[in-house]
Amino acid sequence: DGMTPLDVALLLGDIPVARVLQHHGAKQSARYREDPGVRYQHVLALLQETEIDRTNILENPCTNTLSLSQDSRSSDVDQKLWKYQRMLSTLKTTGLPGKPQRVTVSVLSSTSVKIECYEPSDNKHSLITQYKVQRSSSGDMLEGVTVN
Repeated sequence: DGMTPLDVALLLGDIPVARVLQHHGAKQSARYREDPGVRYQHVLALLQETEIDRTNILENPCTNTLSLSQDSRSSDVDQKLWKYQRMLSTLKTTGLPGKPQRVTVSVLSSTSVKIECYEPSDNKHSLITQYKVQRSSSGDMLEGVTVN
């Protein structure tokens, strides 16, 4: 389905597993980094495909010549349906994280900076894997930021 283990853990809302995966260097799928809406559309498409597979198994038990019994195929499809439904539910109920805490920007050279920050203290139900950083000369974007 094109998802990394970290994608699956995050989409299933299994934050302890996601934290372990991230600690060991796991990365999200590149397809989801730029546009989070792509993730929702992808999971929705997988759910729809799986629902079609389930209907085909129930209506045409002999069309699939694999050695699996109809009950086994149906059980596999039911597990996928549950997984994708749970993923959609997680996507619908998990909002964006709050602002990062204790942001520090260190100027390394005329063309690079180092940004350090911590998760919001009220973030108990999600794992933050990235923040989008925007550059601006406007003073209002620097509120609460320490520049070294």
